[in-house]
Amino acid sequence: MVFGFLGFENRQQQLRTRIGHLMVAEQRRSAEGFDLGTLKSLLYRHRVHAAELVLDDVLRICARTPGVAGSDSPAGRAKRACDVLRAWDRRADHESRGIQVFTEFWRRIRAELGSEFTSVVGDPSFWTVGFDQAAPLTTPRGIDVAVARNRERVVSALSDAVLALDAAGVALDAPWRDVQFDARELSAGVREGLAPRMNEPSAADRMEERLPIHGGDGNMGVYGAISAALREGGYSAIQSGTSYVQAVTWDDSECPIADTILAHSQSSDPDSPHYRDQTALYAAKQWVRFPFCEAEIAAEQIGETQVVEE
Repeated sequence: MVFGFLGFENRQQQLRTRIGHLMVAEQRRSAEGFDLGTLKSLLYRHRVHAAELVLDDVLRICARTPGVAGSDSPAGRAKRACDVLRAWDRRADHESRGIQVFTEFWRRIRAELGSEFTSVVGDPSFWTVGFDQAAPLTTPRGIDVAVARNRERVVSALSDAVLALDAAGVALDAPWRDVQFDARELSAGVREGLAPRMNEPSAADRMEERLPIHGGDGNMGVYGAISAALREGGYSAIQSGTSYVQAVTWDDSECPIADTILAHSQSSDPDSPHYRDQTALYAAKQWVRFPFCEAEIAAEQIGETQVVEE
């Protein structure tokens, strides 16, 4: 994997940094260890580390909050959210149901309690176990439910998350594949050349092929990060996140073995067959074998070699 900016030393680390290191450590301790396959699998595990750290406490707060689930009150909306979150698998995968609720909830918590990184919740009063420089991968963790303000902000953030999703017409328990997707207008020729679409678009979207995109906001500690704004109908405005990824190993030959994926695809031309071909592969959790040595490059060449001179 290729790592980008990871933060500063002796400060609270971003959750995506933490889950990356934790998954590597867990894999090293496992019986299967590391090979190219297990390395690539880390990208698509889609654990939501923020949920691993706080969701049990969120559900505990919900259970102790008076009110009726579904009633038109902050407590009622919070309980409605928790009913969905209780059944959620705490992942950002195609079939995960409820990540949209946690996404909107966590965005509101971060907006209120963010620190020098907008992606970390730096207010020490929020956490049961505060940040410890000697344990940067496991701290902070847990919501201090004894603090009344924390209970209030959790209920408020859950309630506002439900309001936002309701306003966007997004069901709280819809599978993620129906909620987060890449939608680009394609020509008929390009549509015919792409892999079969992963779900049938509605009549209104006939020219807007929708590819379900797994992964979630890296600020929640999703290693396969995808950042998208909530719009009418779901998260279709993908803004940033996983882009070029490579996993590399070696054997006895002179050629490295590199599997890659360019999540946003290579061409910006809607008429190009490469406009969304790798996005479709990414949506299907597939990879591309990268040619490195001369013979491999020649075998994969598309078109004629062009020489550009100044």
